[in-house]
Amino acid sequence: MSWGMERYESRAIIHLLKEELTLKELCKKADIPYGKVYSVVKKLKERGIVNESSSWPKKVFIADPSGTMRKIIDMKMEKEQADREKITRLVSEIEIARSMTPGLFQIGTTNEENEKIQLEAFRMARKEMLQIFNVHHRPKSNRRAKSLWEKEIVSLLKKGIMFKAIYPPGSSLPPILEDARRTYSNFSVRYKHIDFVSCDIIDSHSVLLKLVNEDPILFGGVLLIRSERLNGNLRKVFESFWEGALIT
Repeated sequence: MSWGMERYESRAIIHLLKEELTLKELCKKADIPYGKVYSVVKKLKERGIVNESSSWPKKVFIADPSGTMRKIIDMKMEKEQADREKITRLVSEIEIARSMTPGLFQIGTTNEENEKIQLEAFRMARKEMLQIFNVHHRPKSNRRAKSLWEKEIVSLLKKGIMFKAIYPPGSSLPPILEDARRTYSNFSVRYKHIDFVSCDIIDSHSVLLKLVNEDPILFGGVLLIRSERLNGNLRKVFESFWEGALIT
């Protein structure tokens, strides 16, 4: 039983859950090499799993066994979740690398394709993502997909990726993004009436163009294009809009 920890750490916990032990006793009972027991106990102390007595000889113990086990289980679940997210992102990056070479693009003409390509666009970002929403932005439509995208934005913010967005005046941010704006300094929002194509500008290499119309039935599609030159052109457009946009 490893609980997502190293072998010697797991061995130490199993025995310390039963009784308090000196380092020498812990070495013998848990079969931990004497040269490693100090570093093992130090790591467990730093995680708040074990305590050390002030008496001599010092003894190592777990003050709250049930609370400690809950903490260990939570840590394991968090690590597994992080590992799953890394694997999912890696698979996505591999798919993107296979499907997109410089100068090529992906086209989405259905809601399903739009959802997939938008997620890919978010997952391509490594440093910065810029978004322009024009006057035809419809925040209440297709909420299932938009909820997925909003969670992806929060994931980017947690990684320190800079995110800037321009919305039409009068637009309200979804609650999850409103909370994110208050929480993350790398998330900025401004407002401006823009009759320009809605788009995402990803780092310095790609753009996602969203061909929407005032009539919600008329949806042209999306284009994910890998082009540094087009990215540079749209970045300049974004910066000009950003300078004149309203800050709230």
